[in-house]
Amino acid sequence: MINFKISQVSPSLTLVKLKGHLDESSRKYFFDCVRGAIFGRTKKNVVIDLSGVGAISTGGLEALLETEYQTRRKGGRIFLTDVNPKISVILLQTKLSSLSVIHPSTQGLVNKLTSEEIDLLQVA
Repeated sequence: MINFKISQVSPSLTLVKLKGHLDESSRKYFFDCVRGAIFGRTKKNVVIDLSGVGAISTGGLEALLETEYQTRRKGGRIFLTDVNPKISVILLQTKLSSLSVIHPSTQGLVNKLTSEEIDLLQVA
């Protein structure tokens, strides 16, 4: 079972906080809910906070890969944050870590991305 909270941090940044197990039984639910929040927009970056995820299965990895694929098609990026060591090993073994940016701190990354967005708006 997976629970999550989706927050719109800025016009081009969405934060998804997960809690529980991202597995085959929660894969479709996760992807359907996230798709509605993310994929209706043009360029969208997504921060997925994995600090509350205790386990991830092949189905969970598929959901992350599909989210990564759809986000890149829209010109955005996926950022995985606060990944626990067990899941980090799985991401490295499956090469998912080479597709997504992994950052140690959700808040640190959100601050960085929103300040870069503000800088870009001031230049324009």
